[in-house]
Amino acid sequence: MRERSGLAYHASSSLSGGIGPGPWLFLAGVDRNNLDKTITLMRQEIVRFVTEPVRAEELADSQANYIGRLPLSLESNAGVAGALLNLERYDLGSDYYLRYPGLVNAVTPAEILETARRYLDPDRMAIATAGTFTSSR
Repeated sequence: MRERSGLAYHASSSLSGGIGPGPWLFLAGVDRNNLDKTITLMRQEIVRFVTEPVRAEELADSQANYIGRLPLSLESNAGVAGALLNLERYDLGSDYYLRYPGLVNAVTPAEILETARRYLDPDRMAIATAGTFTSSR
């Protein structure tokens, strides 16, 4: 939406996981005149994510990002405490962060597609908007 269509001031997604289920959020800051088109494009992208394998280049970029930001996440006391908490909470093993790059690099487009199909249903989304406007949604 932002890079290809120029509709959004910002666009992002985030997946919140934990002991139980969490939301997968898709966010965009848009001009109210672009709201319906932005929602349509977001939904199209989500449908594409559950129907087509991720491109190898896109996966490689994401893997490099996850591996590259790990050391940065451990630069503060809060980051180290969070990492230790994750080791305990999810029983990851004391060598998890040594194994982490290999685990991330082992993820395949087929695994991503299978997981997306299992947990992401484009027909069961909740759409929320905020601002001073009227919309057909």
